Formats: sequence, C-alpha cells, structure tokens
Amino acid sequence: MSLITKLEGLKVNPSTSCKMGDVLNRLDTDNRQYIEDILSVEPGSRGRISDATLAAVLRSEGYSVGRSTIGEHRRLVCSCYNLEG
Repeated sequence: MSLITKLEGLKVNPSTSCKMGDVLNRLDTDNRQYIEDILSVEPGSRGRISDATLAAVLRSEGYSVGRSTIGEHRRLVCSCYNLEG
C-alpha cells in the first residue's frame, strides 16, 4: 500500500478516543476549535504551543492529560485515528 493511499485512508475511529480526544469532546464548540487550531500548528512555526505547556494549562483547568498524549494526538498516532481503509 502506498503512503498516499494510507494517508488518504486515515479516518477517525468513532469507537475509541485518547485522553486528548476525550478532552476535546468535553469542550464547548469555541474552546474545542481553539485547541484544535493550536494542535494543528506545525513544529517550528511561530505561535506553536509546546505539548508540555498545553498539558500544563489543561491540567490547571482540571483536565487529566499529559504532554506525550497531546503529542501523539497531534501526530495522529493515538487511538483516535487508525489506518484502516
């Protein structure tokens, strides 16, 4: 299977989500969109918030999520995503 085919087949797995996915699902629409925008900023880009900083802010608001979980979610390698076609 080619790389393009795998990436085009990347789909959200509706049956399970990681802790970051759980956090996003609990947020209201505006906060969810804001966090998703933060997560989509490319590494090295101006304005990127680190996984550790985002985790600290979320924990201060009562959400139990760690930096490695945020990093996996950001890279689409968490349980929210799969490569099944």
